[in-house]
Amino acid sequence: MDIAATLNGESVRIVEMMPSQVVGSYYILYVTSSNRLYMTEKTRDEFDESLATNATITDVATAESVEELDYENHHTSYVFPTNTQLNCVLTAGLANTWSGYTSIIDSGANNFDTIAAASSIHISGLVVEAVSANDNVYMLEVSYGPSHTRISVVRILGGNVPKQDTKVRAMDIPMGSNVYYRCMCETGGATLNLHIRWHVCM
Repeated sequence: MDIAATLNGESVRIVEMMPSQVVGSYYILYVTSSNRLYMTEKTRDEFDESLATNATITDVATAESVEELDYENHHTSYVFPTNTQLNCVLTAGLANTWSGYTSIIDSGANNFDTIAAASSIHISGLVVEAVSANDNVYMLEVSYGPSHTRISVVRILGGNVPKQDTKVRAMDIPMGSNVYYRCMCETGGATLNLHIRWHVCM
């Protein structure tokens, strides 16, 4: 998230809004024009009032900006695959070499593309459930479209437990896009079994 604003007379970029330890309050992270990162804590009402009185959102309407910030932290999440009897296995290329770009398809022949066909989506997590090469380093890239626009790349150390939950701060995937992965591992042809956590974009 990167929203241009003027806060207390200074140009800033609001980069994150997240719930604080106080119920109903949020941590607001923003970056100043001198590239200094600051954090403030406000209730939702205080944040709304601050935007209304001290800030001008330059790229979207204020109300929409606040709703978008809040939605990123409070939304319905979904997972792929969608059933406990299904799994999603991704395969690496030759040793220490990227595989080709490949569609993300689960063991029931369900293609992740069908999710993006209905609406723009955001991948928020990649949860590793099993690997074929323990103690090997994997790298995984997710992209979309004919130009394979990268939305995220992660580095994972294969192991049995604990399962690894990688939070993804990625670009949105536009509606109607084909989604791809490519994978690399120290062991050629190694596999990675995971599920994807995602939500519909606002």
